[in-house]
Amino acid sequence: MFRAQTIKQLTTSNTSSTPSTEVVLPSSSYQLPIQSDNYVNYITRRNTSQAALGKITRKRLCGITFYFSPDYFLICVPTAITLLLAGFNIGILWNDIGTIELIVLIILLCIAFLTSFILTCTDPGVYPRLNPNEEDPLDKELSLVYCRVCGIRRPPRTSHCYVCDVCVLEHDHHCKVIGCCVGIRSLRWFALYLGSVALASVIGLFWVIRFLLDNIIFPHQEDQSMTHPLASGAKDEAKGNHSLHSNSNDKSNPISMDGEHFGAIILFVFNISLVMTLGAMALLYLYLVCSSTTRREMQRKNSTGTVKHRFKLFYNLLHTIFPPPSMLESYIPGISDKTSVCLV
Repeated sequence: MFRAQTIKQLTTSNTSSTPSTEVVLPSSSYQLPIQSDNYVNYITRRNTSQAALGKITRKRLCGITFYFSPDYFLICVPTAITLLLAGFNIGILWNDIGTIELIVLIILLCIAFLTSFILTCTDPGVYPRLNPNEEDPLDKELSLVYCRVCGIRRPPRTSHCYVCDVCVLEHDHHCKVIGCCVGIRSLRWFALYLGSVALASVIGLFWVIRFLLDNIIFPHQEDQSMTHPLASGAKDEAKGNHSLHSNSNDKSNPISMDGEHFGAIILFVFNISLVMTLGAMALLYLYLVCSSTTRREMQRKNSTGTVKHRFKLFYNLLHTIFPPPSMLESYIPGISDKTSVCLV
């Protein structure tokens, strides 16, 4: 029926002298922008009921609201792996680590753990189901996809997450490694998490490469310097200023040089794998943030039609850093008397 009306409209415009009106046919490949007053009003919707959460669990503590995905406990796995790798890097390469280097690594790890926690307990940008007796503001927009699970028409760039059982604005993906849903309100934390972990992996790889160069690949340079007392004293003094432990001949070290070499080689394999994987993902999401594109849209051949401001860098960064408020919280005057503060 919609196609018949469209064809009739185009036929009428061709026979008349008045300018023709541009009509856009619906497309199943991507969601088209719409021009309507209801389109502007959908972002002001609020639903604080339990039905709007799907499978997401809401907890309130000290006036702060936390939203947990059904698989939020998965965050324990990458956190434990990160702590183990950091512990092995610091333990094996302790004598060659500088104080500033160690402080930078600790800061990056703290950022990674904090952002991963925020990812698992914040609203990713849920587009809630309708309240009782509420009319869908996008019901007449036939170009939009109708979600049979939520019973609403999805706004542009919105997809349904079947793990959380909710529609999410600018849904990127549901991360099964961390146990969180990545959408318009959580993409900033996911990108920051990837960047901090990738940089921490780069620091660990740098430590291992420096250790292997000094102790395995070019060990003769250290032996030659030991034959000159003045050079040896200068080296010991420089090493004491650089490392946390200047005495490399400490007999109390339980790890022998052979064990250190073997452990450093194993760490090199793990670190370079992490740098390649996490570094590639961090660069990918840096591009996605700068181009205001989700991974879903990137995987579609005609995804360019879904992005309004594709290469406006400053606008796209602000769009990611300052997302719209949560639709699951009633803090706008006139909607509810009860107010609560979302985590982010």
